[in-house]
Amino acid sequence: MNDGGSGPLVIGGVGGSGTRVVAEMARRLGVWTGPDLNGSVDTLWATLLLRRPTWYAAQSASGGEGFATAFGILEDALNGRLVLTPGTRRFLELAGEEQVRDGRSPGWVADRLASLAGEGTAGTAPGRWGWKAPVSHVYLAPLHRHFGRRLRYVHVIRNGPDMAFSDNQWQVRTWGPLYGLDPDGPVTPATSLDFWIRANRRAVDYGATELGDAFLRLDFDALCADPAAGVARLVGFLGLEPSPGVLDELLALPRRPHSTGRGRRAGGGVFTTAQLAAVADLGFPVDR
Repeated sequence: MNDGGSGPLVIGGVGGSGTRVVAEMARRLGVWTGPDLNGSVDTLWATLLLRRPTWYAAQSASGGEGFATAFGILEDALNGRLVLTPGTRRFLELAGEEQVRDGRSPGWVADRLASLAGEGTAGTAPGRWGWKAPVSHVYLAPLHRHFGRRLRYVHVIRNGPDMAFSDNQWQVRTWGPLYGLDPDGPVTPATSLDFWIRANRRAVDYGATELGDAFLRLDFDALCADPAAGVARLVGFLGLEPSPGVLDELLALPRRPHSTGRGRRAGGGVFTTAQLAAVADLGFPVDR
């Protein structure tokens, strides 16, 4: 990873993949992900700017100038140098208005704007910086275009059949149309798995072909089964040598979720042969 705060470490993945644990690891390794976080360690400045499917679709269709503005705001704010010009203020206000239309409370938006106006302009220089926003996997290509070789991205992935039975289906409902899913159809375990397959395939393929060694795929199930190996991969990706005390903290973070194996426990007939083949192609064992 680049030194001197020159580029971001971005952590993303389909909702429920284990990004919280990986973000906490990054923070303990000295990566600054901002002061405005929720209980899942999401960088809420990134949530405000990026969790916007209508805006994403409009930007994708019009050349994506707004992507560069959003990423520039994040970079400046996370490095304490945000300048709230009239144009920047209006951009943030429009982001907040879309969040309210999508169900966020005006108070939530006001808190984000106040935080940006405070800590985002405070003049701090954290060095290593980045953000955790699960939906960042959707933005991989725009992120790469904007940051180029400065970008480092960690894609967290967890067993698809297990995730298909999760209560966390926000990404499926909101971003499903981007991946060819019916926006008016019900979210079932089968449609959830379709989203998992398509979203992870898109991210993994882009990482392999375009990002190379700036892309780390981190299997959350494998991380929980063998924390030492997973932590070593993350530390190596970041180019760090943590102290024994920090290393012990990292090794203690991954915990096998109680939901592990629920996809198999649900029994056969839920998923098609083609879906299970796609799961296997992404590196996860399946019962056929």
